[in-house]
Amino acid sequence: MMGRETRIIFLFVCLMMVQVSCFAAEQGRKLVVLFTTDLHSQVLSHKDGTGGLVKIATIVEQQRLQAQQEGAAFLLLDGGDIAMGSVFHTLFAAEAVEYRALARLGYDAITYGNHDFDFGAEALQKMFSSAHSKDSLLQFPKLLSSNLKFKKEQESGSCPATGSPQNYALFNRNGLRIGVFGVMGENSWNVIGKDRNSLMFEDPIESSRKVVAELKEMGADYIIALSHGGALNGDDLRLAKKVGGTDLIISAHDHQLLHNPIKVNGTHIGAAGAYGEWVGKAVFNEGRLESYTLLEVGKDVAPHRQIKEWADSMYCIAGRIISDLSGTGLDDTLAVLEQDFPKQVDRDGRMPLGSNIAASYAAAAGELFPDFPKGKIVGVVPYGMVRKGLEKGAVTGRDAFEMLSLGENEEGYSGWP
Repeated sequence: MMGRETRIIFLFVCLMMVQVSCFAAEQGRKLVVLFTTDLHSQVLSHKDGTGGLVKIATIVEQQRLQAQQEGAAFLLLDGGDIAMGSVFHTLFAAEAVEYRALARLGYDAITYGNHDFDFGAEALQKMFSSAHSKDSLLQFPKLLSSNLKFKKEQESGSCPATGSPQNYALFNRNGLRIGVFGVMGENSWNVIGKDRNSLMFEDPIESSRKVVAELKEMGADYIIALSHGGALNGDDLRLAKKVGGTDLIISAHDHQLLHNPIKVNGTHIGAAGAYGEWVGKAVFNEGRLESYTLLEVGKDVAPHRQIKEWADSMYCIAGRIISDLSGTGLDDTLAVLEQDFPKQVDRDGRMPLGSNIAASYAAAAGELFPDFPKGKIVGVVPYGMVRKGLEKGAVTGRDAFEMLSLGENEEGYSGWP
């Protein structure tokens, strides 16, 4: 028989065990989702020391460790347009820098963006193959797309090639089942400019409904959509309104920065801007959104040493290619500006940067066609082709490239809008 003191101690231990058990159960229902949108090849930081995957890697490492200490499930996701926007995309098919960087950071899943097809569907699949062959030991993120497929595979029933998407993935983390699917919106599909005939696009609403139903049947505790449709242009608002049962839509394409999520039909919509300047963080607990924040990838964030060293080696490869092609190094000074030229339209509808670019086009055309009457050549630059502004001071080859990074010439080299 236990004495009075022994019984008290035993009771105390039992109560402590119950509390620990309840705490563990509560923590076991917690899910931390970290996400990025529209990275656009921003592997290194900007000129001002902000942004870039080299710094996002540090944030991810810290957040993953914190989630582990809290006993929470953790996912790292991206909403598409991982490519096109910096000198790294000149290595798109051969080195697959963007995709390999995501694998190094431990991304769990990504979806297509329209700019990921800028070099064509064949080059995209070659990019995936190159990544897997160069880093065969890495775990690459799952590529998810429920409504955008390669037509040849769908019609022939052939085995999926490397880089072919799955409709969805079901992750089992810390006792939670998290369903994640990818979807491309109509606004994004409409601006794919190359190889559209080789792709099969299905209605995003109907495709999403089917996937959500399947994931529910599989017992998903949470369902997350990676949507390259746009947070404020209608696609993702419509997706949330017409497709029930999704807990979170990670919205990309229109470069929106949502410091507060939009809630529609019980679904939360989040977006983390572009160019790796912010990381979104959504925390769910017991089926509800507990918190939503955007983590700034600022100057105070230290670059991840190993990722930075690897990225610098890739930068050197891109630099040699561009130098051989143009005779200009990425870090060479091309001009010195006395003022900033932001990518911005003023209240009067003028954009000094765009006007200067258009004037340079006209001047170049005048040199190509000297017999054409002077003053009769007009230069035009679409606003969407101007990707970044220029800052006061030295303008380098890298700055110029990133300002006008889209398009390709007859030989397939990028940077010719």
